[in-house]
Amino acid sequence: MNESDMQDQRAPMAAQTATPALSSDSALELERFRFVLDASDDALITKALDGTITTWNRGAERMFGYTAGEAIGQSVLMLYPPEHRHEEHQIVDRLRAGERIDPFDTVRRHKDGRLIHVLITISPMQNEAGQIVGAAKIARDISERKHTDAQKALAALLIESSDDAIISKTLDGIITSWNKGAERVFGYTAEEAIGQPMLMLFPQYKIDEEDDILRKIRNGERIEHFETLRVRKDRRLIHISATISPLRDEHGRIVGASKIARDISARKQADAQNALAALLIESSDDAIISKTLDGIITSWNTGAQRVFGYTAEEAIGQPMLMLFPQDKAHEEDFILGQIRAGKRVDHFETVRIRRDKTPIHVSVTISPVHDEHGRIVGASKIARDITQRRRAEAHMRLASTVFDHTHEGVAIADFSGRILQINEAFTQITGYDRREAIGRTGEMFTTGPQLERLKTNILQALQTEGCWSGEVQGRRRSGQNYAGLLTISSVPSDDMSVGRYVALISDITQLREQREALKRMAHFDALTGLPNRALLHDRLEQGIARCDRDDTSLAVLYMDLDGFKAVNDNHGHKAGDEVLKAVSNRVKAVLRRTDTLARLGGDEFVAVMPGLSDLDQCIHLIERIIEECARPVSFQGVELKVSTSVGMTTYPNDNVDGEHLIRHADKAMYEAKHAGKNGYAIFDATTSTNFTGVFADPGFLQD
Repeated sequence: MNESDMQDQRAPMAAQTATPALSSDSALELERFRFVLDASDDALITKALDGTITTWNRGAERMFGYTAGEAIGQSVLMLYPPEHRHEEHQIVDRLRAGERIDPFDTVRRHKDGRLIHVLITISPMQNEAGQIVGAAKIARDISERKHTDAQKALAALLIESSDDAIISKTLDGIITSWNKGAERVFGYTAEEAIGQPMLMLFPQYKIDEEDDILRKIRNGERIEHFETLRVRKDRRLIHISATISPLRDEHGRIVGASKIARDISARKQADAQNALAALLIESSDDAIISKTLDGIITSWNTGAQRVFGYTAEEAIGQPMLMLFPQDKAHEEDFILGQIRAGKRVDHFETVRIRRDKTPIHVSVTISPVHDEHGRIVGASKIARDITQRRRAEAHMRLASTVFDHTHEGVAIADFSGRILQINEAFTQITGYDRREAIGRTGEMFTTGPQLERLKTNILQALQTEGCWSGEVQGRRRSGQNYAGLLTISSVPSDDMSVGRYVALISDITQLREQREALKRMAHFDALTGLPNRALLHDRLEQGIARCDRDDTSLAVLYMDLDGFKAVNDNHGHKAGDEVLKAVSNRVKAVLRRTDTLARLGGDEFVAVMPGLSDLDQCIHLIERIIEECARPVSFQGVELKVSTSVGMTTYPNDNVDGEHLIRHADKAMYEAKHAGKNGYAIFDATTSTNFTGVFADPGFLQD
C-alpha cells in the first residue's frame, strides 16, 4: 500500500485539516493526534499562531456546534466571548515562548450563543526546523461539573445560612457535620460537636429515641417532623421538630443520616398559652363569642351553647341579631358603633332570645379585637345569663345585696393539685394574691370538720366523672370563713392522663345567709322566735309517726291567754308584745327539751309533748304552765297580769291526724275558758266530752 492509499484510508476517520509543513517528529505526533481525533469525546483542535483553525474533530463539532467545514480556516476567536478574548493573546505569547499550557478553566461560546465551561490544555507545534508554527488544543466540556459544583456550593451556602440545625451522622450516631444553625440551636461549635455521639444532645429520659431513629434509618425510612426535646450545651431543654433522612453513597448503600432540626420552643410556649386561654374559655359558664364588624359570629364556646341553646355549628356564620328580640335590634348598631370607635362596652344588661324563643336576661361586656397591625377587625363578647339573679331580685327583694355581676374565681392546678395560676376574682374572694397562692394546694383555702371526707369525695368524682361541684366552707387569708360554690374539672393532656385541673369558686356567703333568713321567716314567729303553724304541723306529724313506731304517747296543749286584750287596750301593743315574749320564754322553760312550743298567732300557743309516760305527768306540766303564765310581767314600771286557759288531748287515745288533734285541744281550751279561765280541760276521745280542772280564780285579772 502506497502513501496515497493510506491517506485515502485515513480520510473518513480524521477531521478536516489544514496543516503547514512540520518536522518529521511533529508529523508523526500529528499522525497519532489524527488517529484519536474522531474517537475522542473531547474537542481536539489545532490552529496556526495567527489563530486560524487548522484541525477540527467531531468532538469539537459536538461541543461547539460548528462542523469542520464551518470551523477550519476561521479564527479561533469565534469561540471566545468578548470578555475572554484577551486570553488568546496571552496564550499565543506563551506558545511562542515554547511553553505548554497546563489545564485551565475558562468559558467559550457555542454556535447557538450559549456559554459553556471548558477545561483546556494547549501544546505548541513545531516544523522540521524546530520553529513553532501552531498549537494543539484539547478542550473538555465541564459545564455539567461546574453546574454540579455550583449546586454544591449553593447547598453549602444554604446549609450555613439556615437558621435550622443541619447535621449529619454515621450509622453509629457519631456527628460528621455541623452547620452554623446547629451551633445557634444547640450552643456547640462545629469543633466541639463533630466526632461526638449525637446522644450528647438527648435528655436522659429520651435516650431510647436514638436507637429507634437509627433502626429506621438503617431500614431506609425517613422520619418527618418528629417533635421531641433535646438539651443545649447550657443544659437548657428545648423543643425541636426534626426530619431525619438516610444518606447513601454512590452505590446506593446507606452510610449515615442527615438531620434538620428546628427550635420550636417559642411555638410550644405559644401553643401552651393558647391552650390555657382556650381552656378558660371552654370551662367558663359564660358565653364567650367573637364577631366581625358586620356582626357575623366567628366563634362560639360551650358556655354560649348553654346560655343560648345553639351549637357552634348552628351559630357560626350567622348574624348576632338572631339573638336579639325585635325591640332590642337597635342595640347592635350602637354596640358595633362603639367597637368601631375602639370603645369597650362594659357590663351592659339587656335581654336576648334563646334558641327555644324564651327571653333571658344577660350581662354583656364587648371589646374590640385588633389584628397584628393594630386595626380593629371584630369584637369579643362575654355574656352572662343573669336570669336567675333577676328572678331572685324580683321574688326576694334583695336587689341591694346582689352584685351587678357575679365574678367567679378561677384557679388552674397541675395533676398533683398545686396551683399554677389564679385570676383576680380568686384573689378578691380568698384574699391570696398570685405570689401567695401559686405552688400551694387547695387545702389552704378550705376549712371545716368534714375536710378529709370532702377531699375524698372530690377525688373520687374527678377520677370517675372528671368533675365535681358543690358547696364548701372556705377560709380567707384573714382567717374569716365564707361559703363558696366550687366546681372542679379535670382536663386531660395529650396522652389522656390528667394534665390540669380547673377550679371555679363563687362567694355565696350572702346568698346562704339570706337563704337561712328566709327559711327562718318561713318556719318561725318573728316576735317570739317560736315555731309557726307550718313548723308545728311538721313536728306534730313527726311526733305521731314516732308514737306509732315506738308505741308511746304524746299530748297536744292549746293555750289562750286570759286578759290579753285588756293589756293591749290599756297599755298598747308594745306592752302586749312584751307579755307575749315573756309568756313564751316562761312556758319554754317549763317544757322539756324534746317538746315543741309554737305560736299560732295573737295570744294562742300550741305545745306538742311527745314521750309522756302517764296523764299525771302531763297535768303536772300544765299546772306549772298556768302558774308561770299568771306571774306578772313588768313593763315601764307597770305590773301586767294575764292568765292562760289550756286545752289538752292525747294521742293515740285520741286517734286522729294532727289537724284534728289541734282542733280537739282547741275545743277543750274553750271548755276551760267557759269554766272560768285560768285552768285546763282535757278532751275525752271516747265520749267527745271534756274534763275540766280550774286551777285558780281568774278574778285577779285586770279588766
